[in-house]
Amino acid sequence: MKIYISIKKILAFGLLIMCFPYSSFSQITFDAGAKSWLIRSGINEYRLFLKDSSVYFDNFTPKKSVDWPEQIDSSKDFLHLHYDFSITTETQTLTSKDFYFISHKIIDIQPDVQELVVMFRGKNNAILVEKHYKSFFKTGVITKNVRIKNIGTEELTIEKLPSLCWKMPKATYDLTYMQGGGGKERSLKTETLVPGDRLFQTTSGRSTNQFATWFFLQNKTTGISYAADLAYSGNWEMNFKIYQDTSQYDAGKLEVSIGLIFDNSEAAIIKPGESLQTPEVSFTSTSGNIDDATNQLHAYQRQYVFPKPAFPMLVQFNSWYALGGNPKLEDIKKCVELAAEIGIEVFVMDAGWYNHQDWSREVGDWQVNENIFPKGLEELVDYVRGKGLKFGLWVEIENVGTDSKILKDHPDWVYTCNGSMVTDKRRTALNLNKPEVRQWMKSELNRLVKKYNLDWIKIDYNLSPGNCFDDEGLTMKGTIHYNNVLIYYNILDELQAENPNLIIENCASGGRRFDTGIMQHTHASWVSDEVDPLPSLALGYGANTQFSSEICNQWMVGDKNRDGKIDTTCTPDWFNFLLRVPMNGQFGISSRVYEWTQSMIDQAADQIKMYKEHIRPVIMGSDTYHLTQQPDMKKPEGWMAIQYVSPDSKKSIVMTYRLQNSEPVFNLKVRGLNPNEAYKILIEQKQTCILNGNKIMEEGISVSLDSIWSSAIVKIEQVDN
Repeated sequence: MKIYISIKKILAFGLLIMCFPYSSFSQITFDAGAKSWLIRSGINEYRLFLKDSSVYFDNFTPKKSVDWPEQIDSSKDFLHLHYDFSITTETQTLTSKDFYFISHKIIDIQPDVQELVVMFRGKNNAILVEKHYKSFFKTGVITKNVRIKNIGTEELTIEKLPSLCWKMPKATYDLTYMQGGGGKERSLKTETLVPGDRLFQTTSGRSTNQFATWFFLQNKTTGISYAADLAYSGNWEMNFKIYQDTSQYDAGKLEVSIGLIFDNSEAAIIKPGESLQTPEVSFTSTSGNIDDATNQLHAYQRQYVFPKPAFPMLVQFNSWYALGGNPKLEDIKKCVELAAEIGIEVFVMDAGWYNHQDWSREVGDWQVNENIFPKGLEELVDYVRGKGLKFGLWVEIENVGTDSKILKDHPDWVYTCNGSMVTDKRRTALNLNKPEVRQWMKSELNRLVKKYNLDWIKIDYNLSPGNCFDDEGLTMKGTIHYNNVLIYYNILDELQAENPNLIIENCASGGRRFDTGIMQHTHASWVSDEVDPLPSLALGYGANTQFSSEICNQWMVGDKNRDGKIDTTCTPDWFNFLLRVPMNGQFGISSRVYEWTQSMIDQAADQIKMYKEHIRPVIMGSDTYHLTQQPDMKKPEGWMAIQYVSPDSKKSIVMTYRLQNSEPVFNLKVRGLNPNEAYKILIEQKQTCILNGNKIMEEGISVSLDSIWSSAIVKIEQVDN
């Protein structure tokens, strides 16, 4: 069902439009008398209103919370009013006041999702605009994207077109963001915004190479907070601008924007009749803290965004850190045998299975290395399946090596910048805007999946292509990389449709392209190439702040140095610590298991059994509460504790870790339980007591560990009446 209304009918006839309920109540409504729209999602309300033929942004807060300081006043002129749309041409920045309202429509997407499309036309320019808002029922999350069309006769130059742009009231704002490149991904930082611009940019070609496509913003004046997440895997920027004394109306107000960056950090050129649509951004608000906001985003992610895998969070063994890029078949088989013994569910053969000289320079030639596999890769596949494991394979499908045959045969298939190949000396990036390139990619992926009957494919991306691209007339000028990203998304979707039981893992030199955009098309993502246990604590913490935990993939590798080695004389506490650090999501091992003692093998089997039976079932679909601050990546101190609570609040798991410079006893102030229900508390599978949920949350749970670098798992279960 669609509802469509024009401005002429609103203004001339005062027509009342009723939005019929698609579910238990309408999430999006239009009040013709007040000339305003209300978008509801869970606890949140987002309001737009019509004034002087333009549409403005009035309020975005949890229902019944404190309203914005400045409310609708028909006596105010447009300089007082807020907006949630901005576009920068080569000559000026245009906002809501520069466009007149044409019409709107409310669309029933599915029983619990509605969309509002508001259409505008430029007052003094030939631009047609559609703003798309979607409401996701109980989650508290709304999404937005913008589509513009050149309806003139001349080319239209667009320098900036944010997916989200809010002009917000004067207040004190604290901003939390995530920074860090390879090995330091998602380090949380908080600062108080001051007058001027606070700009964040990623121009490496990989979305999270420097910052995450995410922010958390707290209005210290009202106590309301906002979180937003841009679903895009290329170059982007976000800016937080507190206006200085530019006018008596704007001084102290905040403008927030986040959106893509066009090629060469320049402009997109839209020809007459052409359209450009921005990536989608999801956002929410809360009167609570950062976990309350992110749990709303996580609910949206798992219910409406992330593909549902055919299998649960499979425990993996990956060959890379255990065997390197030039493994021997007998060593691979030893790992397979021990992986099966300790309870691993899928064996993933990483890079090197195809190479002859240099695995990194030969990506793209996806033919098995017969020196390693004289009987073909099928011998390993059969061996893995004979041990009761699923089989997976690593590829790097978007790049080709500088020594690869595919590049020698097709030197014109890759990105160029000012006529030269975009390369890091080992690889170069394929240009998917060329039909023959994307056809090759689709064919190769399907060939590998079908030939080896893959259950899992790990797709890496070990190149930062930058932001300089020759457009070659293949697509709208300025959008070569943007279009390339969208095509890659489509290829992943087609691969999944062709192979519905396949698990697709995202990777980019660790977590350098880990965003909600690519996670709409994959099932899991590698968190970081930093695998040492101490920084891995912080890496997992940051990842499951932005994302629901079940897609965040980490491995137990070794003591340090990424070589897969573990001191076989280590204490059981330290070995448990190593195993449990990566259990805050998808869990795997990539260690020299063939060097482990039998007691280590037995201990690992026990811990994996515990993960599968007690941790994994709760993590899948849980709310996540970070009960301590994110540890320092270099010198983690104190305790770290992360709690997972099932949707019905009947089960909870708390992963606790005692770090250096810490007391032996820690009091956990947990969250999310049913306050009037009784719960039994088990620490390390030993029941300690039964307490009322409210008492547990108010007084906490004491956890004791005798030594640093040790871990305890707290299980909280509601007692059945």
